[in-house]
Amino acid sequence: MRNNLVIVSVAAVILVAGFSFAGSKAEMSIDVPFAFYAGDQLLTAGKYIVVMHSGDDSAAPVITLKNKNGKAIYELSAQPESEADASGYLLRFNDYGNKHFLSGISIKKFHAAVPMSEAEKQIKGKTEKG
Repeated sequence: MRNNLVIVSVAAVILVAGFSFAGSKAEMSIDVPFAFYAGDQLLTAGKYIVVMHSGDDSAAPVITLKNKNGKAIYELSAQPESEADASGYLLRFNDYGNKHFLSGISIKKFHAAVPMSEAEKQIKGKTEKG
């Protein structure tokens, strides 16, 4: 019974984070000093505009990466996180040697985890075996 309560509590936290985000939008500009992967797409080092938004009917945030000219270059769905998981304005990356994978975004009160791509899963598997 105790295990079921923990699972229900975690699910409730995720749902609350998702619903509090619904219908909102947050944006930040950031200069990333290294090339990185967003999903399976390799992006060069440079300035980006990151927009996190969600429609009224969706609990999952959508993240749009734009180049410095404001042109959307990548869009992905993410998983909402509670405020305890991240803070401020930041991008989080998983690093494997000289390869960086976008793993999370925090903009003000909005926090989202980026799902691990197939490319990252393969590299992570090789790294853990080595």
